[in-house]
Amino acid sequence: TSSFSREVRGIATCLAEVARGLMPAPHQWALYTFNSSLQIIKDFDEDFGTENKARLGGLVQKSTTLLPDALKVANKALSDLPVDTRLLVVASDGHPTGYRGIEQSLLDAVKQVNRSGTFLMGLGIDSHAVEEYFTVNCVLNSPYQMMKSFVKSYLELSSLF
Repeated sequence: TSSFSREVRGIATCLAEVARGLMPAPHQWALYTFNSSLQIIKDFDEDFGTENKARLGGLVQKSTTLLPDALKVANKALSDLPVDTRLLVVASDGHPTGYRGIEQSLLDAVKQVNRSGTFLMGLGIDSHAVEEYFTVNCVLNSPYQMMKSFVKSYLELSSLF
């Protein structure tokens, strides 16, 4: 595993700063992280400020990745918003872990999100595993590539809105 995949704080910080630049209205985006638990770094009803940045500073990477469960929670949060278009971006190594049958649960969760009308994109952090689960995906091998690809993909998807 590369040091890039271990830099969870840096990845989350880059995504938050890019999201804030692309979507200046605070209610337009949120940032959740997950491993064995879900953490809300920035929710839809708050500005991105000092408190959110402090939450980013406390992030640690753990071995469990409850990806299907996180997808369901994030999609539920999105579905509660009074908007026409929803985009869920998942940055992960794409290897769900935590319980027996989790790979099938992830496939089922992806189908559920897609059926809900939410646009879903997987960012593979130094891993091609996201290609197995996410139809719209890209594999990233550096933080710079991540920011560039995220912006490009967001702009392409937002043209569909």
